[in-house]
Amino acid sequence: MKKLLINIVTYLFTFLRGKRWYSLNNFILFQTLKNLELGNGGDPLTSGEIEVIKMVKKRIAHPLIIDCGANRGQYANLIIREFQNTPFRLICFEPSFETFKSLQESFEKDKLSEKEIQLENLALGKTVGKATLFSDQPISKYASLQRLDLGYTGKIMDIEEEIQITTLDQYMADRSINKVDFLKLDVEGLEFEVLLGANKAINEGLIGIIQFEFGKTNIDTRTFFKDFYNLLSAKYKFFRVHTWGIEALPQEYLESQEIFYCVNYLAINRTIPFS
Repeated sequence: MKKLLINIVTYLFTFLRGKRWYSLNNFILFQTLKNLELGNGGDPLTSGEIEVIKMVKKRIAHPLIIDCGANRGQYANLIIREFQNTPFRLICFEPSFETFKSLQESFEKDKLSEKEIQLENLALGKTVGKATLFSDQPISKYASLQRLDLGYTGKIMDIEEEIQITTLDQYMADRSINKVDFLKLDVEGLEFEVLLGANKAINEGLIGIIQFEFGKTNIDTRTFFKDFYNLLSAKYKFFRVHTWGIEALPQEYLESQEIFYCVNYLAINRTIPFS
């Protein structure tokens, strides 16, 4: 039945060409992108990220999870809720001072004492030292080490804040961390720079699963899916996150993967049994 439907649609599309059908084809294109859940990655409640957390819980005992770009703790609280009565360790990185205060307030003291949760007022990137964080308001989900061009959305990134930055490799070395089971990255277009700062950990197989966001902010930072592929594909398999599960991607790079609609991807270490 599925094959027959594909054949019928393919046959129909041979007639929907030219200027006469342009508007219809444009509508079909954007509706198809929506149906494929491309552009659905911004909210962890509706992006399928909860299913990834459940997968990590099911497959990895007592995981060490890093939430890089923790903001006010929206994602971290999903982890805490899912891992109730299950041992885990969570390290949250949030560089903005005001946002970090909000993050701290979102965790009650008993949460921090009863569970292995650590909050770091730090950015992860490819350098160690100080950097400038740009945002549109004191507590912003768009804060980035890149001054994003979001004027077309009505947001002006004109607030600057000096913050501390380190690399994941340096952080792991300083704290004698020998394995990160799950690394979640949501740093407004600079996910690739965080991975550059984790080059040693990546090459030595010290990171099990990486979740990274890819979308419109990558236009500003001039990073492409090809960059992630070149850095990770030798040791990792790629998957796209959906509300219904994860989709295995071709292991060879394709130009069609350069779609700047916000989506979350997984890179799963090839040493981890996974189909």
